[in-house]
Amino acid sequence: IKKMLFSVVGLNDNRIDPFSSFETINNRGKDLSTLELLKNRLHFVAHKICDEEDLENLQQEINDTYTRIYYDLRSFEDDHLEGFLKHFVAYYYGENSKFKERLLNTAFDAHKKYDDLYDEYEKINDLLLYLSYSSKVWYFLHTLDDEELRIEITPKMRGLLDKMRHLNALSDNAFLPLLLSLFTIQLVGKGANKQPYTAKELEDLLEYLERFGFLIYGVAGKNTAKNEWIELAFMAFKAYRYGEENTAIKDLPTLEKNFFKGEHSGLELLENNINFNNAKKWYEWNKVLNYLLYEYELYHNPETTLNFDGRIESIEHILPQKPDQGYSA
Repeated sequence: IKKMLFSVVGLNDNRIDPFSSFETINNRGKDLSTLELLKNRLHFVAHKICDEEDLENLQQEINDTYTRIYYDLRSFEDDHLEGFLKHFVAYYYGENSKFKERLLNTAFDAHKKYDDLYDEYEKINDLLLYLSYSSKVWYFLHTLDDEELRIEITPKMRGLLDKMRHLNALSDNAFLPLLLSLFTIQLVGKGANKQPYTAKELEDLLEYLERFGFLIYGVAGKNTAKNEWIELAFMAFKAYRYGEENTAIKDLPTLEKNFFKGEHSGLELLENNINFNNAKKWYEWNKVLNYLLYEYELYHNPETTLNFDGRIESIEHILPQKPDQGYSA
């Protein structure tokens, strides 16, 4: 043992937060996540644009922000962290794809020559502010635990959000950029005493989104309109950030009206999904369509004469043995 050499390195710098530093050190041997790469890039850019005093302040803010983010997202898997950044970039920059390139190659390019140092400093500060608030909103949207959110969440809003969590699974989280944008600026606004939306406005908005998602992504089986949601998310965020009139909510009814017209009318989409597009009929209808038809049947036949005692009777199966036996649109 006496002949072995050991290298011991200590960090004697109180600007380095052990919590956030450990997140990088602990991942040796595997690729860093985009969230970790962004943290390292922000520190790198901070060294390029700051004098000694500003550098210490900005590095401390980066570390504090990441401590909060890691705490908020501590229960999520790595893929969820990537999803968080993807949807954050969608509403923050209004872009739907290549979120890594947007953050690491465009917004904070390691090879860029930074001329307006104050502007770059403020750009990092703004990003950190909305990242930290968005991580709390992300946690809430996936758990509906609003203890840390500290904004008014009514029972109606909670019920609608719970339904939309299930709809998101049908449409690859189409609503998340807009929801992340709206609730983040609502949270930021609470701290500045200028929340952009009332509880009633948010309830009406969520009711609209839930209906749109049910009809388009559930019943009609379409995977569309995602770019429109991202555009509205960006519009809402930009309007709040720069003090403009928020027109995003007013644009939503127009989106529905434009979607349900001509060959894309609601009845056409429904008929296609039931009849023409599915050779196996019932067997290829999705769960939302089945539920809609069940509600339709229940509405027209609210009372049933079926007297079924599950204690003494059972049903072997209720589907035809083959798709073409007795079921059609």
